[in-house]
Amino acid sequence: MAAAVWHGGFSTVKQRGHTLIELLAVMTASMTLLGVAAGLLHRALRTQASTRHLLELEHSGLLLARQFRSDVAAATDIRITTDSAQAADVDTTTPLIRLQLPVAGEVVYQAGIKALHRYQDQRSSDAPLHEAYRMPAGMAWRAEQAGPLIRLNGRHAATTHARPHDIDILAALPPGLRMKGSQ
Repeated sequence: MAAAVWHGGFSTVKQRGHTLIELLAVMTASMTLLGVAAGLLHRALRTQASTRHLLELEHSGLLLARQFRSDVAAATDIRITTDSAQAADVDTTTPLIRLQLPVAGEVVYQAGIKALHRYQDQRSSDAPLHEAYRMPAGMAWRAEQAGPLIRLNGRHAATTHARPHDIDILAALPPGLRMKGSQ
């Protein structure tokens, strides 16, 4: 209970509440803190999403590099498309490279809109095996022989300079394998 005080005929009660200005100050400070917290949370979520996207692209690139090198090492015949510049078109059906594997049959690498596709014609079944290695949209792909190496290069088609998502995979030709020419 509030204590009553007697002042010359008037009884006053000690005020225990808050004034309107105090309430406005507390509400303003609270709203500012909530706004800052929401902004930090939003920024953290955006950073996490972009980091996850970059890690997925890096993981896909590493899987592609490992599979490509494995395919080249096991190949008995390798054919690179002669018009690799046309194969650099981001939505093409022109294969970049064809590899003949002794057990697995023919493997074809082909560019797509948001992925580099690997098709394996399995001899034992009717359905070809298909793998899509997800890459940034707009990648231009080129395959070429560089001495004893096969180079698979993915570059963003809109620019001429190197970008963080550009991919350059080198695979050594198997000993004794001679390129028989391009298609």
